[in-house]
Amino acid sequence: CMWLMFSGAFVFVPPLAAMVGPDVVFAFRMSHRILGVVFVLVPIISAIMAPAGVKHIIHNNICHWTEDDKKWMILFLPYLFMAKWIHMPDQDEQKSGQRVADGALWISGIIMGITGVLLLLNSTILPMGTGAHSWLLFFHDLFFCIMLIFALAHIFLGAGIFQPYRGMWKVMWKDGLISESDALYHWGHWARDVLKTDNNVVRKKAVVQGQLKMPFPLLVERHLSAKLHHSGVISCPVCSGDRGKYLSGSNKRMWNEP
Repeated sequence: CMWLMFSGAFVFVPPLAAMVGPDVVFAFRMSHRILGVVFVLVPIISAIMAPAGVKHIIHNNICHWTEDDKKWMILFLPYLFMAKWIHMPDQDEQKSGQRVADGALWISGIIMGITGVLLLLNSTILPMGTGAHSWLLFFHDLFFCIMLIFALAHIFLGAGIFQPYRGMWKVMWKDGLISESDALYHWGHWARDVLKTDNNVVRKKAVVQGQLKMPFPLLVERHLSAKLHHSGVISCPVCSGDRGKYLSGSNKRMWNEP
């Protein structure tokens, strides 16, 4: 995706194309077309091979919005600038904001794929005229910009640049662990439901830190008694493609339980 964005900029933006010259633009155009075909085919093949994953994605993204979901979206922009003073409402395993982002990325990807294929056909075996080319290019560029905005926002949160999500990258690239307190902070409804049922929880004596096991494990810090430290591993389905939404914040809190 990143190369498609980079190469597309030099193919479709005349000042950038003039800056690098026709030979470089030609190389960018060919690589853009080849990777564009891969961009279209891979999701289709993946959906055919793993329909259960598609069903899981749809279930997580197209569902009833609770009052907490609506409030979370209303507070999100102020929260980005005043995280220390705004308490976000509890969320389920997939936040309402993540549903919006996933929906925008899916819609943008689909429209970019369709317009990209039509642009390729228009310039090769199926000419459609300059008018059709202009409209296809407009929508291709428009949804590229939308995808870019949400991709940058995803990096801002996923890389842990935003303080409450500090350490989030470990879920995808390192140990995949998160403290119980942070799971409760970011996904309160989900975390409480799982801890209440105690399903798939493995406790180990004399261990301060434990694990919430999902497709990406989550770190649990539980002080279950004054004298004995335990840890747990909780298994839960994660959102689209098991990309690990239950990611770590920066603060590690512990408390006593009877």
